[in-house]
Amino acid sequence: MKKLMWFFLGFALATLAYFGLVYIAGMLAENLGVTLYNSEPDQQRNFNIVMSFWIILSTVTGLILSIRKS
Repeated sequence: MKKLMWFFLGFALATLAYFGLVYIAGMLAENLGVTLYNSEPDQQRNFNIVMSFWIILSTVTGLILSIRKS
């Protein structure tokens, strides 16, 4: 049960940190006039990339924290 708690804590912390980084990067790109996508398929591709990195990063962080703290 302890491992599961640490996993979810690591997952949540990594999610919050990743959201903050992506949000700040998006704001900076917008302020600098960077075009992130030209069409809907480009937008969908970028979304899929960001979501894939999020799920991998959060899962790995949760696993590492649960292994080290248990």
